[in-house]
Amino acid sequence: MIEFTRQSKDKNVLVIGVGHKASRVVDAMFIENENPVIDFLLVASDPQLLNYSILPASNKVCINLVNSNSQDRDENETLDRILASGYHMAFILSDLDGETGAALPAMIAKRCRHSKTLVISVLAYPFYLDGRLLQLKKQSGLAELQNQADAVFMFSENRILQSSVSPESRFLEPIEVVMNMIALDGYININFKDIETLLKSTNKLAAVLSGIGQGEKRIEALVTAMDESPFLSELNTDFIDTILICFESGAETEFLMDEIASVMDYLQIKFGSDAKIIWGNCSNSNLADRVRVTAIVTQSNSTKRHQDSTMKELTNLADQLNEMLNVAELDMAKLWDIARELDQIPDLRIKLVDFEKYNEENLAKLTAEKLAMVKEQNFEACANAREQEKECFKYANFQKYFKLKHSFFYPEERKLFFFHLGTEKNDGVMMQYFDSVK
Repeated sequence: MIEFTRQSKDKNVLVIGVGHKASRVVDAMFIENENPVIDFLLVASDPQLLNYSILPASNKVCINLVNSNSQDRDENETLDRILASGYHMAFILSDLDGETGAALPAMIAKRCRHSKTLVISVLAYPFYLDGRLLQLKKQSGLAELQNQADAVFMFSENRILQSSVSPESRFLEPIEVVMNMIALDGYININFKDIETLLKSTNKLAAVLSGIGQGEKRIEALVTAMDESPFLSELNTDFIDTILICFESGAETEFLMDEIASVMDYLQIKFGSDAKIIWGNCSNSNLADRVRVTAIVTQSNSTKRHQDSTMKELTNLADQLNEMLNVAELDMAKLWDIARELDQIPDLRIKLVDFEKYNEENLAKLTAEKLAMVKEQNFEACANAREQEKECFKYANFQKYFKLKHSFFYPEERKLFFFHLGTEKNDGVMMQYFDSVK
């Protein structure tokens, strides 16, 4: 049996960083790691990035995907030798930024699978602010990575402003969840074979959920935390086929059977009664008087193909709308046709974000209104003002962070955003039009 506990002396797990963000994550893990089964590798196309990393030279490889010479061949041989060192599981951390950002992770995943390694990709999907050609490269890179990796855990970078957690720490969540599931002991154990059976050769999109609770309302607290997982936003939760759950009890408390049943009922309601549930019940002395639930959910591949087709259609319609923003004369008949096509996309939500309203000046006004309602003890009006203030704060910071300069349409899974800045010839007309038909 493969041993993943801290008492093992064999390095069974390889964490691979690809790109700038992932290199910071791998460096931080390398400094803090106390688990002897984990090894680290940084792969980059830019030699300077390797120089900045604190990893030993033997744990860094430079791969040039554009030009090839004798040194590049040596580096490729070094990479193959490292990947063939007998690792049972590899986590590939990457984003799709840069010209080679999409190609490198897929290439590494393919080589890992040649060594019979379980390959789990953790991917930060970038915001849709690039040129059309680069965006197509990223979508193609994602599709290739899903074909090569056993499973892909993905979170979208454009959601980082909605959370206090840094995007770098998001990379760690799937690693921590999977490693904890395997290492913990208890009444009903989850082992590497369970993880391998769930993910091996499935090419599925997957998500991790995690929540900690304490006290009388501990189940409510941990379920709320699980529901806010950023990895869920990239899945169609109506088509989850398998859920692997680990219940963790601290040294001073244990899960009650009705609590376990409540969590399972929540997951079954959220993901559907057809989803298969596999679960374990383990002890974790670090939790003390708290309890935790972690879960891995996987999406069926038939749904993925449907989503790919829908996203391609939505991206095409968003491109057409962006082209119409600055035409000399707006074709209202064409706009109506596009609106009808959008209406045919199931469960599509159109979100209009007016940055002429979401700005620092209006934020200060809303904050003043909220404080005035508090003084008047008009708590219903105060609650409404607080919600408006939160939304204004979120999008004002959103514009500031991404340095938005122009109005544009942005497609997401089952969503179409129109970011309105009042900069284009026809964006005012289109704002009014979609506000009336949404």
